Amino acid sequence: MEQGIALPIVGINDSSYRVIVRLAGEASAIPDQLIVVRNASFPLRVTGRLIIADLAVFLEWYPEQGWQRVDVAPGCYAVAVNGFRKVDNKVVVDFGFEIVLTPAATLPAMSASLQQDMQVLELPA
Repeated sequence: MEQGIALPIVGINDSSYRVIVRLAGEASAIPDQLIVVRNASFPLRVTGRLIIADLAVFLEWYPEQGWQRVDVAPGCYAVAVNGFRKVDNKVVVDFGFEIVLTPAATLPAMSASLQQDMQVLELPA
């Protein structure tokens, strides 16, 4: 992770999450009031392609199977992960993660926490 090869989102329930990837200068599709957790900054080095996949896909490693390609220019990035959820009548109706890429001249140091609870499905008691 410190070498910028993989970016983890840990401490979450098994589910199908909506994932939005954007550059820092682009407008967010997620209203700020829906963001329930933030974790930054992760180093990321894109050399050829950026792929989003869950842990099971990485562990089995079937090339191209279960991968979601994201068009991003090669280079170094500082990455923030924002977890969001929308609740309607005490039911989570929309949830996922926004991955925000900030271009960097060199690979930034990791200041994000690997122990951060990134749970977006559970409502506070």
